[in-house]
Amino acid sequence: MAKGCFNLGVMWGEGTGKEKNLVIARALFKKACDAEHMKSCFNLANLWDRGEGGKKDQVIARALFKKSCDAGAARGCFNLGLMWDRGEGGKKDQVISRSLFKKACDAGHTHGCYNLGLMWKQGEGGATDYVVARTLFKKSCDAGYAKACFWLGMVWSHGAGGKKDKVIARALFKKSCDAGNAKACTELGHMWSQGLGGGADHAVAKALHKKSCDAGNAMGCANLGAMWDRGAGGRKDRVIARALYQKACDAGYGMGCFNLGILWNGGGGGNKNPTVARALFKKACDAEFIIGCYNLGHMLTQGEGGDKDEAIARALFKKTCDAVDMKGCHALAVMWRLGKGGKKDAVIARALFKKSCDTGTTGYAWSCDALGNMWHLGEGGKKDTIIARALFRKACDGGRPKACKYMRQ
Repeated sequence: MAKGCFNLGVMWGEGTGKEKNLVIARALFKKACDAEHMKSCFNLANLWDRGEGGKKDQVIARALFKKSCDAGAARGCFNLGLMWDRGEGGKKDQVISRSLFKKACDAGHTHGCYNLGLMWKQGEGGATDYVVARTLFKKSCDAGYAKACFWLGMVWSHGAGGKKDKVIARALFKKSCDAGNAKACTELGHMWSQGLGGGADHAVAKALHKKSCDAGNAMGCANLGAMWDRGAGGRKDRVIARALYQKACDAGYGMGCFNLGILWNGGGGGNKNPTVARALFKKACDAEFIIGCYNLGHMLTQGEGGDKDEAIARALFKKTCDAVDMKGCHALAVMWRLGKGGKKDAVIARALFKKSCDTGTTGYAWSCDALGNMWHLGEGGKKDTIIARALFRKACDGGRPKACKYMRQ
């Protein structure tokens, strides 16, 4: 009898042979579940979880998923794991959700393996282990789950939990993209653009970023915008680029806001408006796109697009420096050296210039030049012309002409 109620509930739920009616379906699944038909308990839990065919009650849904899981249903364990992971229908506990995803995975539930892999990757509910995560992503990908293929591609691309192989990563991104994963399409586009794991072709890259963007992926829109901005893979059109950056920014993607800010600040693809640019750099910074914090800080020091505020600029440069962006460290050092936006301290300034100079990254030569000057003058510490000369040479070699002159003195 229970199986008959279940089958009838399915027919009412899907509208097979008659009008769809989830109220009736819910009643039938309840009757079958009360008779210990576990598929019915699972379906009934879903209806309570979504509020279909009656009230929404995730406490009841959680209890029903537990009943299903306890009876060995992998889907029940997976859905119960989701509820513990999110704190739906009761407490949030990622240790419990991790154990439930494992139980689901062990029973052959593809999504359970994927979610368990993410938890091992991120250290949620237990230890971090990329080796285990890679194994779980492979198991899920081999079963055809596109998201798992994407993350398996990522770990192969970066060498996390095993060997690094861009060729394998590229193949996995293609598999995931072909299965409809928008993130994988834009990663694959990046590989085609840079010639990673195979040949380079900007036109192919552009098509892949478009596919990703059209599917709603903000990163894909930002990457496509960048190609239109540069004229890569076709003609250059900053009007189109601006529209794509706007789409990415509206979706909360920091790089889109930053690039859009650059266009508004310079007038590329439309009007020039530093006030709008400043707001966009703030949005990028708030989204943790760190170079946006630096640009916002720079505008605040100059009073561009609004009031001048060196104290806030100093805080933004610190945030940028803490994120290991050396342009921020250099700017922060200048403020400590000159006492802008706060206290003056040559010792701290010298340490920050050294941090930036030692990295050899973009703009390091300016920091080496400033640090050499401080050693030459004995500012913020000892005076040593030999060290100063070595720093001027490093700055000169790094493209700072002014330092070349000091080196010869």
